[in-house]
Amino acid sequence: MENKFFRLKRIKAQLRLLAPIPFLILSLVLMVLSTSDQEIIREVRRHSSRFFAPIVFVLSRPMVWGEGIVADLKNLVMLRSENKRLLEENKQLLSWKLLALKLADDQKEMAKLVNYIPLPNSKSLTARVLSESNSPFQKSVIIGAGRNQGVSKGDAAFGEKGLFGRVVETDDNISRVIQITSYLSRLPVMVGDERILCIATGDNSSFLKLTSIPEGAVIQKGDVVRTSGHAGVYPSGLGIGVVDHVGEEISLIPFENEGTPEFLRIVNYGLIGILQNEENEK
Repeated sequence: MENKFFRLKRIKAQLRLLAPIPFLILSLVLMVLSTSDQEIIREVRRHSSRFFAPIVFVLSRPMVWGEGIVADLKNLVMLRSENKRLLEENKQLLSWKLLALKLADDQKEMAKLVNYIPLPNSKSLTARVLSESNSPFQKSVIIGAGRNQGVSKGDAAFGEKGLFGRVVETDDNISRVIQITSYLSRLPVMVGDERILCIATGDNSSFLKLTSIPEGAVIQKGDVVRTSGHAGVYPSGLGIGVVDHVGEEISLIPFENEGTPEFLRIVNYGLIGILQNEENEK
C-alpha cells in the first residue's frame, strides 16, 4: 500500500515536469502557422476569426455595459452636483429678484409721497410704518424714525393722498403716530368753499364726524374738508377728506381711508400751538 502511494506521487512529479512540453510544441506550431502563407492556413484563420468573433462579442458585452454604467454613474454624480449648484444660484437670484421688486415698490410709493409740496419753512422725512396698534380709544402706528432722525412730537404725518395723523410720542429711533380717525383725535377744520369752521372728531371707525358746526351753516355732500390752522398744530389748508353723509350727523371720509400706508411723510411745520401748553401742564 505504501509502495503504491509513493509510485503515484512519483508519477505526478514526472507529469508536472512534462506538462509544459505540449504547450511549447503547440506554441511552435502556432508560430509556424502564423508565418505561413499557405492558402489553407489563411482559410483556417478566417474561419476561426468568424467562429470566435461572436463569442468575443458576447463575452465583451458585460464589460461594455459595465463601462456604460460606470460612465452613467459618473454623469449622475456630476449632474447632481451641477443641479445643487444651480439650485443655490437660483435661490440667490430669487432673493435678488424679490429685493429688486421690493425696492421698486418702495421707490414707487416714495415717488408718490414726493409729489407733496411742504411749506417753505417745514422740514420733512420719509419713514416706514413698522406696526399698527388699535385700541378702543386710539388708532396709531409705529414708524421707524425718531428723535435721532429729527422727528418731533406734533409733526404731521401724510400718506400719498392726504393727512394721516400726527406724532404723539418719540423715542431715539421710533415714534408713535396717532391717526386722524382715532377716538382721541380732534382737528380744527374748514369745510367747502365757504370755509365753515368746525371740529372733525374721530371715533375709531373709517370716518370722521363734524361737530361744533356754526348755526345756519350749510354743508353739502362732496365738500372738501381741510385744516383751518387754528390751535397752531397744523397749518391751514392741509387736505383731510370729503363730506360723505349729511343728516342728523355729518360725516366725512378721509383721503387716507384705504388701510395703513407702508410709508409716511413726516413733516415738521415748526408749529407748537397747544402742544406747548400740554408740555407746560406736565
